[in-house]
Amino acid sequence: MTVDVTLFTREDCHLCDEAKAELQRIGQAIPLNVIEVDIASDPRLEREYGERIPVIGVDGETFSAPINWEDVKVALITAASFESASEKQKATGRKRRVVIALDKGILWLTRHWLAVLSTIVGLYAAIPFMAPVAMEVGATGVANLIYTVYSPVCHQFAFRSWFLFGDQPAYPRARAGVEHLEPFEVYAAAEPAFDGIDVTVLDDDLIFAAKRFRGSERMGWKVAFCERDVAIYSALALTGVAFIFLKRAGVKVPKLPFWAYVLIAIVPIGLDGFSQLFANPPFNAFGLDAYPVRESTPFLRVLTGALFGFGNGWLVFPYIEESMQETAEMVENKLRRAGELPPERAAAK
Repeated sequence: MTVDVTLFTREDCHLCDEAKAELQRIGQAIPLNVIEVDIASDPRLEREYGERIPVIGVDGETFSAPINWEDVKVALITAASFESASEKQKATGRKRRVVIALDKGILWLTRHWLAVLSTIVGLYAAIPFMAPVAMEVGATGVANLIYTVYSPVCHQFAFRSWFLFGDQPAYPRARAGVEHLEPFEVYAAAEPAFDGIDVTVLDDDLIFAAKRFRGSERMGWKVAFCERDVAIYSALALTGVAFIFLKRAGVKVPKLPFWAYVLIAIVPIGLDGFSQLFANPPFNAFGLDAYPVRESTPFLRVLTGALFGFGNGWLVFPYIEESMQETAEMVENKLRRAGELPPERAAAK
């Protein structure tokens, strides 16, 4: 069986000419179909292989310069054996159409996974805002469904969430010290939902009441995600969008070192979250007079949440993209062997 081999090259590349000559010699023993791809014809290939050519692709494996030809021969022999065995059981008719459709779907996903993921995460961050909208128009069933669905993944405390259609966009506790917003205690004291509860003490009674409280005509209606969670997932989605534009502009985003990830994403949210946690019951600042008794502000929740979302996106997206490119190359080779890949994708010389 003839084995398809992709040779990624460019003009005036002496090493590429040598690799082509070596493939011709190997082709005397193993029938090869060498497909030359000029990486200058595709910005994605230029970014991926620009400093590595010549690069040889064999059945999903790639071999970069300096090329170990013994490894290439092993891959070619393996591919030839596989082709010979699989030729006997090649899918035909409807089964073949299904397999080809699945392969094309996988190829599409490898090229658009970031757009798909960013859309999903963006919707995940946006849907909680539909809860207060639904409350405002009287669709309480829809609103309650959204609140219920998001409840297991977010505390939904009224004093740490956004509000729509009310006096203020947020109602932080008095100890947060946000001068331009009336504190939560002032508003909660006038709400029937907090009757019999000391709204100045963050105990179990206040926590449960603040979680159940959906809002009122005066305060407006609570977003089903807290301020920090909105920031985390919105920043993650926007980071994905930024990566898409950078990729289209030909910019290869470097991988984020883990130490930088800790500094950008973990340290800010850890300091803000844990210092607030330990300042409240049951820890109560460990009884230390010097401990800063504090409540985080909406600004700090948004800032640290956004940094956390951004840091996580930058940490994982380059690795996923690298894996997707490898998968795309493997599926492209498979579709090319099946005669399903458009000729222009090969950019044959």
